[in-house]
Amino acid sequence: MPLFLILLLASAPGWAAKGKPKPPPASMFPPTSQAITLIYPPEGLTMAMAPGEVVFGAVSHPKANFRINGRAVKPHRLGGFIDFVPVQPGTSTIVCELDLPGGTTSLTRTIFVTPPLAPSPAEPVRIDVEARQPASDVELRPGEWLNLQFKGSLAGKAEFAIAGKRRYPMAETNPALGIYQGVYQVKLEDVYEQAEIEFFLKGADGTASAKAKGRLTIRDTPIVAVVRSSAPLAVKTGPGNGYLLFPETNTRFLVAGRQGGETKVQLSPDQSGWIDSNALTFLPPGSLPPRGVLGTVRTTAVPGGTVASLSISEQIPFEVEEAADLRTLTLRLYNAVGYTNWMVYDSTDTFIRQVRWRQEDTHTAVVTFHLDPGHRLWGYHADWEGTSLKLELRHAPPFAPKGESVFKDRVIVVDAGHQPSSHGATGPHGYIEKDANLAIAKAFEKLLAKEGAKVVMTRTGDDEVNLSERPKIAWEKRGELFISVHNNAIGDGEDPYRVPRGFSIYYYHPHSFDFARATHLAYRRRIPLPDEGTRYGNLLVARLTEMPAILVESAYMILPEQEALLASPSFQRRLAGAMLEGARSFLEQAREASSRTPKPPTVTAPPPEPEPAAGASGAPAPADKKPTKRRRKQ
Repeated sequence: MPLFLILLLASAPGWAAKGKPKPPPASMFPPTSQAITLIYPPEGLTMAMAPGEVVFGAVSHPKANFRINGRAVKPHRLGGFIDFVPVQPGTSTIVCELDLPGGTTSLTRTIFVTPPLAPSPAEPVRIDVEARQPASDVELRPGEWLNLQFKGSLAGKAEFAIAGKRRYPMAETNPALGIYQGVYQVKLEDVYEQAEIEFFLKGADGTASAKAKGRLTIRDTPIVAVVRSSAPLAVKTGPGNGYLLFPETNTRFLVAGRQGGETKVQLSPDQSGWIDSNALTFLPPGSLPPRGVLGTVRTTAVPGGTVASLSISEQIPFEVEEAADLRTLTLRLYNAVGYTNWMVYDSTDTFIRQVRWRQEDTHTAVVTFHLDPGHRLWGYHADWEGTSLKLELRHAPPFAPKGESVFKDRVIVVDAGHQPSSHGATGPHGYIEKDANLAIAKAFEKLLAKEGAKVVMTRTGDDEVNLSERPKIAWEKRGELFISVHNNAIGDGEDPYRVPRGFSIYYYHPHSFDFARATHLAYRRRIPLPDEGTRYGNLLVARLTEMPAILVESAYMILPEQEALLASPSFQRRLAGAMLEGARSFLEQAREASSRTPKPPTVTAPPPEPEPAAGASGAPAPADKKPTKRRRKQ
């Protein structure tokens, strides 16, 4: 094992307690007929400008002298190697050489590195093709801002015009490269249909002009869009930005603009988001904008939780937010107005203590669910049934008593990441991540089964299970924990030696945080690799709302030493043991907390009152009806 990895492992917390993993046998990877196998980069790769590129593969003779671009590289004892090779703008050549008894064998790869932007010549004055914004068509509404940009000759005077009308000034915001920027706020009277945007640049010896690729549309009539895609969909905080909420099929939005392939939707006076245009159907002009009316809220106890049914006049976007202590859940309904005169509680439910609502602004209604003392949210599931929004709040599952396995009868979903059509990372010897993930997941499945758990595997072999199907499987099987098994890699231009690389644990929702922390601590105790910590990660399978869900990155496929470990059945079992320990710790904490939860008092129904004699005055109204009374319309 190379010295740098030994030092990293030795510095990891708990190294002495964990012990050194059993080294994989030399026969782990069968000998290759090729002297040099280069897994990455592929021939003809195009990459952004960076100091270097990661290069990895395997050699047939690990003890022979091996060089990359003339620099000595020491392979792993099984033949795998990895290096970070400096690259230059334009075409870069990677030459691998292995000295064998019969002579030197070489292998060459050619890649292209995109050059960085360079200043434009001052003479003649020019506006470059690069950096012209907008680069795609834009649709805006009055009051919104249009951002404009181009790159051209330095130290010029820049302007822009829309549809050939008045010119507006632009500022040179990057004098080193000649980047000019400007803004325009759409006026109430502006109405454009595919208007051209033209740039002008005046220099010492002349002028230049050029048009933006994107055109501008400003309409004075609102447009309504409906979600038609059944695939997982997100409303983002900006084009290509982070996720804001996840709309269901048939959700209606008021369109606030468009840019390229994304549509801007208005959620409230101060909140908007962006969504993939291909997932939407745009209704004819003049269609009524979304405006949901929130009516009665009713709670019903169900096995494993409580369902809140909210009567809403139409399907509108909503957002669910968990409190950090998991004792309240807030439902934010956009394009909604509250007309909630009734809240009906299930008298047998002891999970939800109180439901409250308020009108946050003229377009947003908020419903907050307060849990009974001692209870914490396990997860939730939201779905539409017509115009009724069903929100199931899940509580901790019923645990076996102390002295028995905390896993007994618990439904644990184990997700082996990737599939044949998307196999994930590849190691220096060609070991594929999907296979490593499955081997670890099966080892974990065996341990869980011995503990009495009901294990659900999302993938059991080389079957195709799309990423979007995995959360559906977990919910349909009423999973109570979800763990997705993965292994890591790095991107183009990233130095594999820049930081220690090992395991990391990802979560998304607050209800998954404690599970992630418990698993991370178990990895620290059991896995002798560098610790990359517990991480919040916007990953689809980590976004499961119905149960605590995490994604583990156990090791790096591309590092020869870690690829060899991942291919070792003993290390696969060791990783499975860490996952089991993390899940056990989390569940035992939940069992302990549930044992302290106050039990609901036994309610004894009062004896029925004698019915009044026929014709007696003051007879009570039937219990299931409100007194008949004329009242003013509310």
